[in-house]
Amino acid sequence: MSVETDHICPSLPGKSLFSRLRNDALANFAIKVLSAGILYVTQIILARWLGVADFGIYGFTIVLIAILAQTSCLGFNETAKKYLPFYQTKEEEDKAKGFLSYIFSRTFIASLALACMGLAAAQILPFLGLDSYYKAAMVAVLAIPIFALTHLVENVAISQSQFWQGLAPTFLVRPLLALILFAGMVHAFDLGAAHHAIVAMLIAAGIVAIPQYQSVIKPLWAGWSDRKADQSNKGVWRKESFPLFLAQGIFTLSSNIDIIILAFFVPEPKVAIYFAAAKTVSLLAFVHNSIAGVMMRSLSVCVAENNIPQFRAVARLGQWASMGVTIIGAGILLLLGNWILGLFGPDYVVAYSVLALLLAGIVIQSASGGAQEILITLGYSNLLAKIVAFTFVLNILLSILLVQSYGIEGVAAATAFSTALRACLTFLAARTNFAKQHPLH
Repeated sequence: MSVETDHICPSLPGKSLFSRLRNDALANFAIKVLSAGILYVTQIILARWLGVADFGIYGFTIVLIAILAQTSCLGFNETAKKYLPFYQTKEEEDKAKGFLSYIFSRTFIASLALACMGLAAAQILPFLGLDSYYKAAMVAVLAIPIFALTHLVENVAISQSQFWQGLAPTFLVRPLLALILFAGMVHAFDLGAAHHAIVAMLIAAGIVAIPQYQSVIKPLWAGWSDRKADQSNKGVWRKESFPLFLAQGIFTLSSNIDIIILAFFVPEPKVAIYFAAAKTVSLLAFVHNSIAGVMMRSLSVCVAENNIPQFRAVARLGQWASMGVTIIGAGILLLLGNWILGLFGPDYVVAYSVLALLLAGIVIQSASGGAQEILITLGYSNLLAKIVAFTFVLNILLSILLVQSYGIEGVAAATAFSTALRACLTFLAARTNFAKQHPLH
């Protein structure tokens, strides 16, 4: 348990938090829905422009960036959603300013170090038979710092309910700008390979990061200009963020390890076909993540206000919202799956079985609601890290075992099973530990 959040007692629920929760959820959901549509359309266009083989390389590289950028945040992207609203509710702006400056400096240092190590590690790809991925991987590691810092800003924005200012540049503007830049590269200079698409995305990320920082971080610094940055609790921040670093790092790896494994066992066109199905399923993952992100802030405020009845109500609301929307969305994707996959090109329709398997895992995950966020808020980050690590290892073992006999369908089955098991274990852990702290009388 965190020393800052382990004294919680019940109080009467109010309506203000639910009003904020509703408004936050609507804003976050609107952005994520728009983003899902924009991202999906851009992926379809890229798939047709790049061709099946290059789109497989592109998918592998996107996954690589996601893993390395998430890892560079050292778990502070998650604790930002807890500690910033917690300190602000307690009117401890000195600690809030100290926390913000601390997490940005550490994330920047970590991302630079990881980029340097990535450049060195990329040199071995040709020796592993992955020489076709080399150029795109080299560009990907250069993108780590900007993507890591942007990810941190996004979560700070969520903690402040600044969804449009913090999320719109990344999720709405960046993919469109990257597509426009890549189109210019293709038509003006005939640069249409996978690594050129990654270069366009890197340039777009740098462009949108400037207004994003100006609208989210700069006002916080201005509001705290007369405050001294208090970092006296940095040991607590590190202690709580480290298991989240492990959990989120492994979670991101677990969510993307299927693409990495496939790159070693199947040709690039098969990677592309699987990636198309995975991106289709990610439309529903956006919904679950947006609801969970809103819950994190609201749960943290409940803890700061010692309001356990409202904590329970927010958790229930998040669970039902996540499960209901996901089940409806999964039904639509199953009905229209062949047509949707065909938008990528005729070669991608064979991914319907992969789509169905991955959807099964996402539906079960949605039933857990915000169990992961509840564990973080209550201080059980170590337990969450253990659950995620266990299911991650299981996912790798099952994927390697099944890919050799069943190809991309085997990896999809392993991923779906691991996702479902992680959700079940996380839900049981959150329910059990919350009941121990706050039993019903």
